[in-house]
Amino acid sequence: MVRDKDTREWGVRPFIQDRLTALSKSGAKSLAGLCMVLSLAACSRTLTWEEEVPLNTGETLVLKRAMEWRLQGGAGNPFNFGMRPDVDKQVLEFRYRDKDYVYSGGAAVGWIAVSKEGLPVLVATPADWAWAVRNHYYCIVPFYVQFLPDATGRSWTWVRPIEPWLYGLPYNVLANFPRLNEHAKQRYAVADRVERDATYRREQPERTVITPDYKSRSCIADPASK
Repeated sequence: MVRDKDTREWGVRPFIQDRLTALSKSGAKSLAGLCMVLSLAACSRTLTWEEEVPLNTGETLVLKRAMEWRLQGGAGNPFNFGMRPDVDKQVLEFRYRDKDYVYSGGAAVGWIAVSKEGLPVLVATPADWAWAVRNHYYCIVPFYVQFLPDATGRSWTWVRPIEPWLYGLPYNVLANFPRLNEHAKQRYAVADRVERDATYRREQPERTVITPDYKSRSCIADPASK
């Protein structure tokens, strides 16, 4: 009986204590991880600025933009934390012919153009910001996406293919938007856009002029076509 008592005293209890200690440490790590996630979620900053946008009609409008930056993991490495733009929460707002238009979403809008009916439309490059992947936008030539506004000017529907009247239009929305580590201007003139996007225009011509035969190597093939 004494041996059994000794076994319980010196064998079982230390084992239980060790397990409790391990669970306690694990719980502490989980709690620390949860606290870190909550703190990251609260760490964000929104940059706002304006741009002068020359239209295909000869008019110029003022585009108001907002981009939220959040502390988040990288696409290839979720533990590579850094302040990165949350493109899904970007906002583009402008007024055209006494009507307000607001777009909020994750498309890399490069063009604002006006149809012959006087309707503003947006054009984006779907390969950028993984918009095509997230929205199942399959390969098409030319590989652009066009957005049409509803009557409120706040809800946009994408159509494919884009309309031919858009071919050849130069982009007019700033591609190299302001970063957190720079002193952003309150308003960017056309000359500012040309200067900031010099490298962009040289290396990616299909993203600066709507090209009718533009194909993307990274587009997704339509499963129905197989």
